[in-house]
Amino acid sequence: MAAGLLGASDREPRLLFVVFMLFCCFEVLALALIAVLAEWLFEMVPWWTVVAGNVFATLSMLRFFLGRHRMALHEFLNEAG
Repeated sequence: MAAGLLGASDREPRLLFVVFMLFCCFEVLALALIAVLAEWLFEMVPWWTVVAGNVFATLSMLRFFLGRHRMALHEFLNEAG
């Protein structure tokens, strides 16, 4: 599903915003689930390290994505500006 969404962003660059919003929702959901289901984890590992790990993973995925879909970013920036 994600590959189809990212591939479709080449045709419709505004879908990049949808991908960003899905990432934000996933991040909040993941932290909430950890806080509720595994609160002992936050005693050993601070919450900000989980967020930092997810941000680094996201940046590496974006680098890979934007390396293969350069037109999507270019068109998104042109439409936004």
